[in-house]
Amino acid sequence: MGVVALPCALLAAVVSGLSQVPEAAPWATELHAALRHEPFYEAAAEGHMPKEDAERLLGGIRKASKKKSVFFVTVLDGGMLSMGENMVLSLNAAQCDTPILVVGLGGNVCSSFLEPGGPVCVEVFRESAGSEDEVAWGSHEYWAVVFRKHVVLTLVAMSKAARWAAYSDPDIVYLNCPTDYLINVSTGKTQTISGAFDEYDIVFSPNNMLSKEATTVDDVAETYATRGMKDILVGPEKRRADINTGLFVMRMSPMVEDLMLTTMRIFKDQELVHGHYQQYSLVQALDQLPGVRVGVAGSDRLTNGNVFWGHRELLKVSDVISVHANWMASTMKVPCLKEAGFWMNKSAPRRLTLQPPTPGRPEAKLDSRGATIEICGADAVAAAPAQQAPKEEGEGPTRPAEPGCYVWLPSGCPNHNYNARDSWRKREDANVRSQCLSDAKELLDAWCGTTDARMLFIAPPPPTPPAPKAPGCYIYMPSGCEKRTFKTPTWRQLSSADYPDRGTCQGKAAVKHDRWCDVDDAVALWVE
Repeated sequence: MGVVALPCALLAAVVSGLSQVPEAAPWATELHAALRHEPFYEAAAEGHMPKEDAERLLGGIRKASKKKSVFFVTVLDGGMLSMGENMVLSLNAAQCDTPILVVGLGGNVCSSFLEPGGPVCVEVFRESAGSEDEVAWGSHEYWAVVFRKHVVLTLVAMSKAARWAAYSDPDIVYLNCPTDYLINVSTGKTQTISGAFDEYDIVFSPNNMLSKEATTVDDVAETYATRGMKDILVGPEKRRADINTGLFVMRMSPMVEDLMLTTMRIFKDQELVHGHYQQYSLVQALDQLPGVRVGVAGSDRLTNGNVFWGHRELLKVSDVISVHANWMASTMKVPCLKEAGFWMNKSAPRRLTLQPPTPGRPEAKLDSRGATIEICGADAVAAAPAQQAPKEEGEGPTRPAEPGCYVWLPSGCPNHNYNARDSWRKREDANVRSQCLSDAKELLDAWCGTTDARMLFIAPPPPTPPAPKAPGCYIYMPSGCEKRTFKTPTWRQLSSADYPDRGTCQGKAAVKHDRWCDVDDAVALWVE
């Protein structure tokens, strides 16, 4: 087949980016679009999305945006369909005319959104999507599911289809249309959680838990003195705002493209690093791109589960735009939404309304820290007295005996279906003491939405020194005692006044030295 000669004017237009392509050339518009979206397909390839899926996604984005300035997108898998349907129905009932794009991870998602006038729906990763609720947290399969979700959001940011794109998790309901509020916060017309008026590239919903004695929604818990966005301060104590990637709005701009693409690349690099998922990768990307302007919306408008179910009396009914069913176990989300009257009737959908709380009537039972919701409903406190927090490190489930890294979650794991509340659960991905006791704890607290994850590391037994022959109580510290100037390269004899007999020696010496040295492998020996 011969080479087709192009007219000089047309050839020059192609070389210069097709900005001057004559209107009379219909194929030129398609070529211009293909060239303009070349980075889109390159990013899709980096995210291991098949090209046909990327084309389908881009077509859905274009159809959903409808040449408007903003559109909504949500990402669903098979385990989230009912909540996704409920979320979309609540937006429609709130008379929100912002177009909605539903992206299904896997097949048989879009069949639930075939109603006339419903959202645009496309399916990607149809052969191997998986579901967050069906794979074990911390597994490679879990990483793959949440990575694919971020790939979708990265491609939305790179689509150039509108001025703004808003993302919503499926476990959120809307009492009012959020579009105007999100754009007004982003453009500096409405104040952020910190009271600032400025323009932002990306605005997140807040995820702070409140203190038990909170009198306003700005009285966030003490844990945020050191946790959260260090440059965004909230409340009278000037504590840090915490972000929630479950609801945010982003500009369609080169800055946000860089942010989402950098996050995706960091996320991809963390494939084999336990617990490093979207939030970790996003924070790392923000560190690399200090020019990104980040805002956080108000807790009284975009309300998280701790604020709504734990402190409903602090909310002004007319101000609440959305309620997020987080800060609770995944199995509680639907029951709690139904208890609050936030489950839509498909046959007769009506706009959701927030009923003011009855004075003196509790709306939910929170855990001992005032963090996670344990029971929803007016009879929550009467039904289940508050659980007492452990007073001693030794309290809690029976300690395991085999070597390894273990986690115990006294408050459960509100944000995910991960059960380690009633017993120590072994982690197979942290085999080093520092990784188990520090890194794994931080990651689990952030992932679960808690602050009290307890870690336990039991080291494999080292070669034990030869037993001493002189009578008395001895202690041996296989891991040493770096916290104190106490060296035990071999057995060290203890005071006979403190440990006069076998029972006292073997029952107390190891426990005391574990706490004193901040380790957990001290060995006590009694020699007759």
